[in-house]
Amino acid sequence: MAMNHDEATRFKQQIAREHPKLTFDVREYQGDWTVIVINPRTNESFGIVNPSDWQERLAMMQGMVPPQTNR
Repeated sequence: MAMNHDEATRFKQQIAREHPKLTFDVREYQGDWTVIVINPRTNESFGIVNPSDWQERLAMMQGMVPPQTNR
């Protein structure tokens, strides 16, 4: 389920408190609000459209879970 602007802003604030070394932004794309997560150390970034995606994406960013490959 996509977030509206208020939900995305609250989610951004929540994860920013938990992960102060990362940078966050909220952007709208085709009517859906996305929290952009940026690792300033590596300049790697990704978007979170649904809060349930956060833990998996964070684990991938931290290298705990290898990215899935299509073979």
